[in-house]
Amino acid sequence: KATKDGLASEYMHTKLFDKSKSTLFEALQINRRYYNILQVICPKVNGVYTSYPMPIRTNTHYGNSKCVYNVIKTMQELIIIEPNPSEEDIRYILDNDINTNFIIRIKNVLKDISLKTMLEYIKRVNMFQCIPVASAAGEWADYLYAAEKLQMDLTDRKVKYPNSLRREHDICTFKWQTILEANKKEYFADACKEIKQEYSYEGKDYLITAPMSYEELFEEGRKLSHCVGNYGDRILEHTTNILFLRKKKEPSEPFYTIEVSTSRKIVQIRGLRNCYLEEKNPECMSFIDEWKENKKIV
Repeated sequence: KATKDGLASEYMHTKLFDKSKSTLFEALQINRRYYNILQVICPKVNGVYTSYPMPIRTNTHYGNSKCVYNVIKTMQELIIIEPNPSEEDIRYILDNDINTNFIIRIKNVLKDISLKTMLEYIKRVNMFQCIPVASAAGEWADYLYAAEKLQMDLTDRKVKYPNSLRREHDICTFKWQTILEANKKEYFADACKEIKQEYSYEGKDYLITAPMSYEELFEEGRKLSHCVGNYGDRILEHTTNILFLRKKKEPSEPFYTIEVSTSRKIVQIRGLRNCYLEEKNPECMSFIDEWKENKKIV
């Protein structure tokens, strides 16, 4: 039975082990091919599997062995994309500490690629472009993600397997981030326009307006020494509304910041170093009451 095996007794309490299965390789959530490789690369000593030997490297904090737990976890993740790997490929991944998440991300873009072909390109990048193996896998995954988003022709081998991975990685990721940031700012500005249209108001001495850019939001937080600069994503996702209370004679100078919930309730009104409006500037409360009544805010 599986539970009599040394490995099972050691790992059956973890998520790695499904004790409802009848065979050990099924209990370990791998197939027979992976289990055979496991037996070869982590041979038993007194009924318990040994750690997988790893070369000592000065550029990492890893020791001289990789525990069986990590070997099994790696296999469980790889089986999703490659049910029949070679022992050589498994050893290469383990020896070079390749993050299986990179492999999965590459496979998600290049759906027909085999693990062997994938590792052959990574080896070439390492050999001819002098990029460390683990870094090459990560940079290729990032590059392919950006290339797909940019709708580049990934049926073209030169696009799929660039001769200068780092250069193409930097170009593509920069282009994609630029587009992403441009759109993000546009969406943020649109959300702020809606807030301004809904909640802006002017009185005799004070006015209420909304930020129109990330920069205005950050500057509000910086000058008032509070955390409103971190609220950008909430505004973008329409989960809250941020407004600026200003003196009419100083419309560009931060005074107080107002948060209104999507249910039109005032969450907070904070000024310099998170001070409360009613404590530091009670004379403003009549204007706030006027604004609340006009905009039907609770």
